[in-house]
Amino acid sequence: MRKINKVRIFSAIGVLPLLTIFLYPPTSSAVAPTIRPGATSTFGVLAATTITNTGPTVISGTAGGDVGLFPGSSFTGSTTVTMSGTQHIADTLANTAQTDLVTAFND
Repeated sequence: MRKINKVRIFSAIGVLPLLTIFLYPPTSSAVAPTIRPGATSTFGVLAATTITNTGPTVISGTAGGDVGLFPGSSFTGSTTVTMSGTQHIADTLANTAQTDLVTAFND
């Protein structure tokens, strides 16, 4: 009889931690970083070297309708693009947006 009781005790001891894990899963106390879009929030397209458009394209929407390129300056096919924003090719705003994009990506 003692062997049966020992087996039951060991079984209960082995099952208890498993039940605890399933009933109370571990939680992380880490806080997700806040990603700040900065100047990127108005851009539908933001590139670093080249933008290539191959056909009629519309750039608009809630994400923004601006097109930015920095440090590059080659925007091929721009004549067939309809946009709700402004082109910022190798200008100060495109430079700031690129910097903010890298910061947001690294966050």
